[in-house]
Amino acid sequence: MARLRVAVVCAGVVVLGSPWVGRPLLERIPQGTVTSWVQNALATPLWLTPAWESTEFGAVVQWSMVASIAPLLIGQLVVMPGLMTRTPAGWGRWGRAIGAGALIGALSGLLSWGVLTGFGHNLGSSNEHLFGVYVPPSAAFGALLGVVIGLLFAKDGSSAPAVRRRRVGPQERSTGIDTMADSSPAALGEVDGGVTRYLCAAAYLDPAFARSVVEDLLADPFGAIAASPGVDLLPVARHCLTARELRHRRDLGLAAVYGCVLLIAPLWLVLGGLALSVLGGRVTDGSRRRGYPGQADRGRGGLDVTVSNRRVVITLVLLVAVGLLFGIELSALHLPGLFQWLLGGYAFGLPPLLVLGAGLVAAQRLVEQEELDTDERLRTTLRRPDFQPESVPQPAPSAPWIEDRLEALAEAQRGNVTVYSGWSPFMGFAAPDSTWSLSIPLLPATHPLGSEHGPGTMTGFDAWELIERIRLCWTELSAGRPTRAEGEPLTGLVVRDRVFVHGATIGGDPRFVSEPGSVLTTLEPDQVRQIALDPTGSARHWLTGYLSLWGGDVVPSLLLNVSVSGQTVHVRCGAHVLGTVRGRYHAVDTLPATLTAERRGALRLAALRRTRALLLAAPFAVLGHVGFESRRRKRLLREWRAIENDPGFDYGARFSVRESALNPTYPNYYQPQDGARALNTLNRHTLAALRDFLEAHGVDTTDFNQQQQTILNHGVIQQGGVSTIENLAVGQGASVSAPGAATPESAPSR
Repeated sequence: MARLRVAVVCAGVVVLGSPWVGRPLLERIPQGTVTSWVQNALATPLWLTPAWESTEFGAVVQWSMVASIAPLLIGQLVVMPGLMTRTPAGWGRWGRAIGAGALIGALSGLLSWGVLTGFGHNLGSSNEHLFGVYVPPSAAFGALLGVVIGLLFAKDGSSAPAVRRRRVGPQERSTGIDTMADSSPAALGEVDGGVTRYLCAAAYLDPAFARSVVEDLLADPFGAIAASPGVDLLPVARHCLTARELRHRRDLGLAAVYGCVLLIAPLWLVLGGLALSVLGGRVTDGSRRRGYPGQADRGRGGLDVTVSNRRVVITLVLLVAVGLLFGIELSALHLPGLFQWLLGGYAFGLPPLLVLGAGLVAAQRLVEQEELDTDERLRTTLRRPDFQPESVPQPAPSAPWIEDRLEALAEAQRGNVTVYSGWSPFMGFAAPDSTWSLSIPLLPATHPLGSEHGPGTMTGFDAWELIERIRLCWTELSAGRPTRAEGEPLTGLVVRDRVFVHGATIGGDPRFVSEPGSVLTTLEPDQVRQIALDPTGSARHWLTGYLSLWGGDVVPSLLLNVSVSGQTVHVRCGAHVLGTVRGRYHAVDTLPATLTAERRGALRLAALRRTRALLLAAPFAVLGHVGFESRRRKRLLREWRAIENDPGFDYGARFSVRESALNPTYPNYYQPQDGARALNTLNRHTLAALRDFLEAHGVDTTDFNQQQQTILNHGVIQQGGVSTIENLAVGQGASVSAPGAATPESAPSR
């Protein structure tokens, strides 16, 4: 459909330039400075200029018109459809449409001018005068066509890319191996620990993810490390470092190509980028269905290697011919030396053309080799049968600070402390899906022989005893042993004691900071118990239990905080669910065991698509990589000064590897259902264990039973004030707030 729209515009240009339409239209335009320029622009598509028809140069002029109109129409048909469908709707699409149209028009006018100056001797006008008559109006007419084409695609938003977690530069676009959409229902984990493997593959499939892990986690000198339930962060970090080094080697080669072309003729670098864009647009997807516009494809067929190769070769021949004519015409301008170098208008343009051609071939080969290396690494080490977490690559050379940070990463995974930053303590567990709380008065139960005998005997207890009882219940569930509570056993449930503390409050606390700048992530059992018994302060104990489902793609967690204050037991519980990682990371499961000729061809074409963006961004990527150590040292010194001068320095974690890889949606309907079912089961077991403990200690559970019933029926308990859940409001003077309004759980504005 996109090509059909552009073809309609080109047909309109042919009609506009016909003698029966174009000439009467131009004759109606009054003469004047501005109108004359408009007339020259509109005269671009004319088949033959009337003033030259009957002269001896009529044939030359006619061929010059052919040299103008043919490239104009072919360029629009070749470039515009792919450019419009790949560019998201908005000002960017308008800018590309007008810019590409103007460039195509200018090139067509330049070809027309070259035919006149090359074959039409003694025309009576200087070359410079003819250049001004033909090239600028052609560029203006091309820009006008860009406006028209932009209008046709103005409301087409189907090609807008999905929302990403961060702004991604051109050098960080995903590799061509990415063949699975994030929303694909086939993106499913099957084996426990699979998410670790998917995140290791993400280091190569998603450069933005690898960069975030290195710069936001490893290069953060004093920041704590957030928990990542169900993920082994050490191999993920090492794979990200390896992928970063591999991309740097590629960028070094591309930067060398960039420099060579820039040294010979800077303008030809722009032309090379345009040529790569055109060639990349000729690569076609084999899953496109022709003749069934109303039916969606049931699957992605990958790149059509045979058709794409044929289209690329034909387009390449045309581009070489245009490049030769362009170089010859630039040489005929007799420009000053500096402009000849800038434009490459010397020696008939052959040196710039040869250097550009060799450079583009070398650039494509560099990107292709990276595709092949990545494909081999994924096939041989990260497919499900071959993955070994302990056999991770060792990037070399490795700076000492990297090894120190990796040791801290391993220690944090074994630790029981989360040092957080910001409002929510639960970094790494995802935002809570739901919460409930209980406030149970410690009143003695009725005497076993009846109320006439008075209250029964109540046995004292503290918060740690209650925590141990619930931990025992969860441990039995993890082992698959049945309990008195309703629901099914949760085999594989991981139960941990964890302390959450804000990073700005630990500067003078030796439990969490052994020395300035050194954060401790492991507390002794006695220290954890003391924090659990103290219901005040910034450090709080939470009993955590999480279960890996769907191979770790879905991780429901229940976090429980218990405190005893006076004659009241306070219990607060939060249900969290870590959703699936991005579907594109699952592409590693679709790779064949061996590299076939068909796949090699597809990787070559995928490399061609990426070469333009990577080549133009290579110098900046190299500079960014080279300056990384300098930026890290400056950050280290800046934060060290802050530690010395500010007792409230924030050591809290601000980046979670697992949360940064979350998919915006679940690809399978049953994944959130399974997570909710596991949480409901764990909730019921927890409440049953609470009831049994209270009854065993002689506590009246009448109030507890009422609150429990409210939790099980509605998932909410109201203890004064107002709580709002979806379209349900509870409490005196309660009202339902509009969607998106702040709730009592929302973070304060900062």
